[in-house]
Amino acid sequence: MRVDISKTLHEVALQFPDSKGGGLILMWDTSREKPLALGDGYSRVILMVSDLDASMKHLRENDTRVVTQPTEAGPLRYAMVQDPDGYVIELLQLKR
Repeated sequence: MRVDISKTLHEVALQFPDSKGGGLILMWDTSREKPLALGDGYSRVILMVSDLDASMKHLRENDTRVVTQPTEAGPLRYAMVQDPDGYVIELLQLKR
């Protein structure tokens, strides 16, 4: 699946044929002019969830900082939260 997030930010999701939801997401920004350096790349941990709203409710009840509210993006929904060390974690739900 390919998703054009903006004019220059693109994402391709690849699923492993025999997996139950496992896969790989590749992202790139065509407007970037400098090579990536450690720490300045666009990367984060992404967790697949079956119920994004229930997951977000649980995280909010446990004082998790929300970075991006649940958002519709074609065949999926996502939200982003921040862990205690400041790393961004994306929660991803495929619409069925």
